[in-house]
Amino acid sequence: MITTRLYGGLGNQMFQYAIARAYNLRTGIPFVVDPLHLPHAGTPRKYELGNFVCDPPKRAVWQRIRRTMIVDERITTPEKFNTLNLDDLELVGYWQNEAYFRDYVEQILGDFTLKEGMGPDCLHTMPPNSVAVHIRLGDYIGNVHHPVQPLEYYEKAFEIIESEIIRPIFYIFSDDPIPDGFMKSPGRIIVPVPPHESTFDLILMKRCWHNIIANSSFSWWGAWLNENPDKIVIAPEHWFNGQEFEGYCPGWRVI
Repeated sequence: MITTRLYGGLGNQMFQYAIARAYNLRTGIPFVVDPLHLPHAGTPRKYELGNFVCDPPKRAVWQRIRRTMIVDERITTPEKFNTLNLDDLELVGYWQNEAYFRDYVEQILGDFTLKEGMGPDCLHTMPPNSVAVHIRLGDYIGNVHHPVQPLEYYEKAFEIIESEIIRPIFYIFSDDPIPDGFMKSPGRIIVPVPPHESTFDLILMKRCWHNIIANSSFSWWGAWLNENPDKIVIAPEHWFNGQEFEGYCPGWRVI
């Protein structure tokens, strides 16, 4: 049995699911998720995979007393991990790298489909000039690990999009008030999206044709799930404070 510990919000839980699912697809060994560690580091979090068709089985209380081999992301790499073939593992980490599940893209895309009947009426097809823009403030303000992206990052990203897309519509996703005068420019169309449950916001971001993401696993997944073959994805170079980020996908523009 493979167990993957869940930490953090929806984006992190999706990474933690994806690595276990990829291991399951490669080896045939069943897996469970363990939500016991929610919340993590004092941050209020809840289990958030239940709206997806995958909705994986959860670790039972009796399974927690079994001795298993711990695999910590801090002491492994995708190359090493993807050669493991052990049938009793507990996965500990955030696993924010597509390389852990790149061979199983179609299956992961299918797993992260909403259950039938889930989601508000606004989950419609977005226009071909739509751009999802994610702004993360809140718990990033003063965070020693995750810097808030400056307005200059977004302005540069907007200019790149405007140089390649005719009259783009920028849909702003954020749980925080958008700063006054944010990215206002003559003729620029800015549409704040009222917040919904995080799963549904993620699907709306996915359904936009292009993505400007924050240094956030949440908007990372919004961009990754986007199936537009011609999508433009712009990501910030400054992802962590004092640590390199290895989770950018091929074709993404890092600025």
